[in-house]
Amino acid sequence: MSLAFLREAAAAAKKQEAPQPPPPRPEGESSTPWRRIDDIGSGLFLCGAAALENKAELERLGIRGILNCAKDELYNRSYSDGVPLRMRLDGYEIDVLEAEDIEEQPMRDLWVRSVEFLDKVLREGGCVAVHCAQGVSRSASTCLAYLMIREGLSLEAAFRRVFTARDFIRPNPGFWQQLRDLETSLFGKSAGVSNDQDAAGQALLRLDEELRSVQIGHLVQKETASLLEDVGTVLQVLDLTTYGSNQGGQITVMPRYRVRRVGTLSQATAVSVSIPTPGQH
Repeated sequence: MSLAFLREAAAAAKKQEAPQPPPPRPEGESSTPWRRIDDIGSGLFLCGAAALENKAELERLGIRGILNCAKDELYNRSYSDGVPLRMRLDGYEIDVLEAEDIEEQPMRDLWVRSVEFLDKVLREGGCVAVHCAQGVSRSASTCLAYLMIREGLSLEAAFRRVFTARDFIRPNPGFWQQLRDLETSLFGKSAGVSNDQDAAGQALLRLDEELRSVQIGHLVQKETASLLEDVGTVLQVLDLTTYGSNQGGQITVMPRYRVRRVGTLSQATAVSVSIPTPGQH
């Protein structure tokens, strides 16, 4: 499946009527986060691995396919009575992405593969449970990517839709950057974040701030390594924190850090070292 195809699919989807938000959770349904199966619409349900033990609920929801966005070894575990989860999943169509919840995990090709699997199960009339270990990062990111690709939603619109159903999703910064990149490749630009200060809006701001903090941290490491190489200086990072502000929808995150030069090849001294922030090169 090519990127051009994904762009065309996203453009076509934007012309369709906006999807309705998922219905509210029925009274009496489990509110224990890791055992919830949350309906995000379009035949997709988001959950953690433990929720799959409730086979009666899977049947009630019409789930026929399971997309594991984590590792296959999750199915060797038991989350209640000692019976491995694998023993409960006979009869379901399952695909396993074997992704790790780390910033360095490439997700783009896995998301394309996920679209193909989800489309197949949905075409056959079934619904799909998309899960990872806890239904927070890997599986949430995959659902966001699917909604962007298949329904033409911006990242913010997709996030708000999923957050409405499961209000503790939190893609790791590496996944969030890849989702921003996917949005740009699909629609020509990243829409950014609106000024809405509701719970979803605040969660979006936190994700962008976390990403910016990680980028700053990487820059500090890079510049520190460069100084070490250039002058043979031994540096000690005393502390590194960040602070952020949101003005007119533009997030600004600046580092607060102190760096001390504790020695060189010939002498020890203490000096102040200035490391540029993004955009100051």
